[in-house]
Amino acid sequence: FSAVLIIMLCRDQFLRLSDADPDGESRLAVARVLRKLGRLDRARETLAQISGEPATSGYAVEMGRIELESGNYAEAERWLRKTDLRQTENLDLLASAVGLRGQPPRAARYFAISTRERNRFVWSRDLQVRLAIEPDDVAAADLLKQLGGSDEDLAEQLAAVERTVETSDVGPGPQ
Repeated sequence: FSAVLIIMLCRDQFLRLSDADPDGESRLAVARVLRKLGRLDRARETLAQISGEPATSGYAVEMGRIELESGNYAEAERWLRKTDLRQTENLDLLASAVGLRGQPPRAARYFAISTRERNRFVWSRDLQVRLAIEPDDVAAADLLKQLGGSDEDLAEQLAAVERTVETSDVGPGPQ
């Protein structure tokens, strides 16, 4: 409780000081803290004070999280689609919103893509370390090339999820 009181007492002063913040990062930080404290309406209000809708993925992620935690799954999905879905955490949030909207098969496909991307990243990093230690390791170099992956590959995978509409995806489900 004391942390909430301190945050609330400091919030207005912090927001006045952040008026000079052109991209709204300080208000975004305050909104994030308020969301984590369960003050979803206050977090939403704080983000609304940012002039214009910033073109940052961070703003969209925070709005998506607020709406997801508020139970506004359709709105959460709308915001999360504006995020950088190359970041697997954002893709996981989108999958959660889609699943909670009553579309679990589509959500499962998003989670599968996210898991594949996360594993590919970790394996690629490990192979790069291996190659830094042993640059002549042909097997590691070949495997790294095979792992490849690009933003275009990921975009195609995400588009394929959208093109695949199963009858189990259709239905009212929670909104």
